[in-house]
Amino acid sequence: GATEITSNFQGSYLNGDFTVFGTAADGIQVASVDVNLNDETDGLGNPIYTPATITSTQQIGGNEVVEWNFAVDTSAMTDGGIQLRVRSLDLGGKTAFSDLQVVLDTDLPVVEYILPIADSTANGNVTISGTASDTNRVENVYVYIDADGVAPPADLASWTLLPQQYSWNLTFNTRLESGPILY
Repeated sequence: GATEITSNFQGSYLNGDFTVFGTAADGIQVASVDVNLNDETDGLGNPIYTPATITSTQQIGGNEVVEWNFAVDTSAMTDGGIQLRVRSLDLGGKTAFSDLQVVLDTDLPVVEYILPIADSTANGNVTISGTASDTNRVENVYVYIDADGVAPPADLASWTLLPQQYSWNLTFNTRLESGPILY
């Protein structure tokens, strides 16, 4: 048999609970699919596996193929690496494994404006500068310039993606904006 994790999380930085999913196949029948988190073992050193949820079973090309998922509750976990080992067993006791590693990162990034100085007034071209940091890594930095004083939209489509991640500059013309507010 074969076990496959089809969730596209390998190496991902996640900030909370997540669900991993995949398939398991066997020429006769998949008896079970279960998951071990972070190499957890019992008092004798045996791995502890928790059953995954089987969501469908079908026959494909002479194999039984099951789709499964497993919800990972991160509320009691500390930030850092999470290792998942998925195991499928067939009726004869043969096993197949698939591994996944992700990083739990619940710390919020820190963004700091350096220029312009808070509450300053500008006319013409203005360069805003700042830094961004995070416990693990900064993926992207966006800036939103608003002339109406309305809170920025949650959808990042109207935000400006900055080309740098940790230290950045952006120049804009205040004459093209009416009283811009940075977010």
